[in-house]
Amino acid sequence: MSTRREPLVLYRNAARGIWVIDPRNGMPATTARTRAVSDAKDESSDARPPRPRGGNPLCLTGMRRGECGWIINILCEVQATTARTRSLSVDNMTFKPLHISSHLYFITATLLGWRPLFAQREFALIVLNSLDWHRSQKRFALYAYVIMPTHFHAIIKPAENQTISNNLQSLGSFTAHSVLKHLQDSGFSEELHYFAEQRQPDRTEKHQIWQPLQAKNIFSPEFLREKLDYIHNNPVAKKWQLASNRVAYEYSSARFYDVGQPPIIPVDDVRIWLV
Repeated sequence: MSTRREPLVLYRNAARGIWVIDPRNGMPATTARTRAVSDAKDESSDARPPRPRGGNPLCLTGMRRGECGWIINILCEVQATTARTRSLSVDNMTFKPLHISSHLYFITATLLGWRPLFAQREFALIVLNSLDWHRSQKRFALYAYVIMPTHFHAIIKPAENQTISNNLQSLGSFTAHSVLKHLQDSGFSEELHYFAEQRQPDRTEKHQIWQPLQAKNIFSPEFLREKLDYIHNNPVAKKWQLASNRVAYEYSSARFYDVGQPPIIPVDDVRIWLV
């Protein structure tokens, strides 16, 4: 008597370019716009799972040419790190980033209370100097960035001897200490008081400037292009309107990609990941 094998279901989040695994298999999952189902077969028959609406079959045993390798690599690495990534974050229902050595990451760091501290050049430069230091010390490759008044985004790839968690901890700590020192040295008492009052009660530090730093795995070229454009379009978005065009915004890597000019701090060329 044969035992029916539960089909392995993959969900494709078209907006984020992320493949995740059906929670029936014990893996974290997220709402998807399209989905694909493997053709895992009944051990005793040729039956395959029904084709879902809005998705195309994605066969792990007979995938379309050029697709098999990267999907299987992702699945193997995801399965190897399942135990550490079961919990889902409440905000936007994305799971914690997996450290996968071949991946780039889209990172976001936001000031507590969305304080517009980085609207002042001296504080924007602290973040830029921190990103540049980590790149120059080969902690990570830096492919894109933008410093906004209340937050910053970047695309990075941890070095071989680093993890994304190491990178976030180091970047957040390095930048926080530099910002707080400058606030103290320059007499920004109101901002210091705010960051002392707003810190989480379980924190041992006297001040806290960051909301939890976020990182998202970049699983596909499509997601990489989406986040690259998002970073560079942020300053000219209707909400901000910080520059007449994205190349004109100083605290961004847009000019490197758009017109071939060096940005305020150097970046590594992400286009090697898009060929």
